[in-house]
Amino acid sequence: MRNQIIFEFNNQLVAIFNNTQEIFKDKSNWQLRKEYWLSKFLFNKRIINIDVHLIDKLFQSKIPLHWLIGPSIYKKFCSGGSIESALQIVDQNWSQKIYSYIGYAIEGHQDEDSFDLNLKQILNEIDHIDLHHGLKFIVFKPTSLGRSKLFELVQIGKQLTDDQLIEWSRIKQRFNQISEKCFNKKAYLLIDAEETWIQKSIDHLTFDLMKKHNTKEPIVYTTVQMYRKDGLKKLNELKHLAQSNDVIVGVKLVRGAYIEKENQRALTQGVESPICDSKKQTDENFHQGIKFMMNNLDCLSLFLGTHDEKSTQLCMDLISQYHIDKQHPRIWFSQLYGMSHHITYGLATQGFKTVQYIPYGPLKEIIPYLLRRAQENSSVLSQASRDINLIKQELKRRKRTKW
Repeated sequence: MRNQIIFEFNNQLVAIFNNTQEIFKDKSNWQLRKEYWLSKFLFNKRIINIDVHLIDKLFQSKIPLHWLIGPSIYKKFCSGGSIESALQIVDQNWSQKIYSYIGYAIEGHQDEDSFDLNLKQILNEIDHIDLHHGLKFIVFKPTSLGRSKLFELVQIGKQLTDDQLIEWSRIKQRFNQISEKCFNKKAYLLIDAEETWIQKSIDHLTFDLMKKHNTKEPIVYTTVQMYRKDGLKKLNELKHLAQSNDVIVGVKLVRGAYIEKENQRALTQGVESPICDSKKQTDENFHQGIKFMMNNLDCLSLFLGTHDEKSTQLCMDLISQYHIDKQHPRIWFSQLYGMSHHITYGLATQGFKTVQYIPYGPLKEIIPYLLRRAQENSSVLSQASRDINLIKQELKRRKRTKW
């Protein structure tokens, strides 16, 4: 039975993540050495634990950091400062049958002018869907379109003032404007998850969009963070939502990105943390989530966001065991630009639909963003170590074979 399948490695498929000659065939020795030392430098506990506020202050100072960070860390994890730089990577990816989605990766602004600017940027991204075959998804962070505090007030049922009601109406209009344009352009929309204390208010907006646009295909995707103890419960709720409203619910399945904030808030308030007690529990939850999604493709669509080989392998094994087409329209794999190249490339070469997230934005703004991502993701260090070892392995192979 499908729900009784136990995760096991398929050795033939695992091999695609270890074939360094094929994975790095388009990279020169110089490029590999550069990536090796960059990864060794960046994914280092001392670097990752640098206070992001200190980084912000350094950028505001007269210390000339741009000449060092620009051509190194920034270029490894970000396409550049403009949408054109991201689209160039989109086209390069598509030449290798890798899909992409792009994002203006700035955060933290909490004023209406910034929200309107972010909206304009997202709408501009959607306009490029027709021109770039590999560009299939659009993404936005809900708090890039409205104040986090307002989402929180709505979630707890606080009666809003007249000004707050107007502000909330603007947020809904921005959500609607983006989803409507995605629907018309046949683009898929990923709505990122945020902290538990604002997620329900985001969900209500997202579900309304799904009921409107997801009647024939999953245009709108919500994000479910499986490091939450109630992750499987939420997936069941989404299945019920799909069946009771006759829609296809898109789900971006991830482990989660706010573990420190969530645990600290729970500790401060003297309540149980909503986050799993260990990485092992999170992994088990995540894998159960993959199985649940794969057993409900009649009403759910899976967008699997992970850099973990075991999780990727599990989904690949289920596709094989269930005799599902690798190009199934409701199964997507995804990784971040600059990380886990061996997974992205390996999946694409085997005919799976894989999507790479390509951030862009001003160097001054995006470096703190990247550090936050690193700090929030407990698996970054272990995965970076894997990337480093693969590069090292390929360099040794080339030296041995004189290529």
